[in-house]
Amino acid sequence: MKQTRSTLRQGWSIVGLNIGWFACVLAAAWNVHWLSILIVSVLGAIHLAVIGRARVIPAILLMAASLVLGLALDTALIMLGTFEPNRWLMPYPMTTIWLLMLWVNFSLVLNESLQFLQRHLLIAAVMGALFGPLAYFAASRLGAIHIMNPVNRRCP
Repeated sequence: MKQTRSTLRQGWSIVGLNIGWFACVLAAAWNVHWLSILIVSVLGAIHLAVIGRARVIPAILLMAASLVLGLALDTALIMLGTFEPNRWLMPYPMTTIWLLMLWVNFSLVLNESLQFLQRHLLIAAVMGALFGPLAYFAASRLGAIHIMNPVNRRCP
């Protein structure tokens, strides 16, 4: 029974990750940014309801840490001219709320379906190096961000 419950929780976390990702990206692409806050809040509430009382505080702390990390990393990428997200409320060069919601949404799977990566850091690094840029590329293709073209310079 416990194994089945754990498997269901892990499966739901993957489904929730995808629901949250598409909700955030499409909400930004369609300029209904507030929808990302609503959807990720609902997913977060579901997550907190099913993980068990003892794990709620660590999960909230992980969400907060992800929010801070996302704010720092995405803002740095924007300042470096890597990409420009569709904006709502947050001034340039700060990242946007919908991108922050993506980071919170991602935190929901770290101790569930991606927990095995905590023991396999090399695999985690490879997956991050592969899927991180792919997520930005997909967001670009869906119209939520604009990836900047590199400057072509000729050396004398």
